[in-house]
Order: sequence, then structure tokens, then C-alpha cells
Amino acid sequence: MTRSKIGLIKARVLVTVEINGKISQPNDVIEVDDDTLWDRRASLDADPAAVAYAESLHAKAKRKRELERELTLE
Repeated sequence: MTRSKIGLIKARVLVTVEINGKISQPNDVIEVDDDTLWDRRASLDADPAAVAYAESLHAKAKRKRELERELTLE
């Protein structure tokens, strides 16, 4: 598990889930406390490899948007 500076755990969202009034989609990376992770263990994956994978998806999507924006500006 990867903990943030304030003691929360980073987790990859596996299925659409609502936590504390916020809806998260699959492959989002969120930070939750131990109790929430346990309560939502079927919906969240805190394995560092899973978190890294989800973060890599977001990085690739962001880079793709940046490249598309650059192409439209030329």
C-alpha cells in the first residue's frame, strides 16, 4: 500500500463507486482511510502495482490530449 503524507492510502478504483459523496470511475486513483479501504475492498485495489497502472493510464491520456492540442494550434 502507498500512504500519503496524511496517512491516507492510495487505491485504484475497480468499479464506479461513491465514497463520501464523490463518485469515482474505474481506474481513478483516490486516497482513502483504512476503514474505507476495508469497507470497499471489492471496489478498490491498494496494491502499488494497481495504483501505478491506473496512474500510467491517466498520464498517457493527459499526454495524448496535450499532443492533440498542440496539433490543432499549428
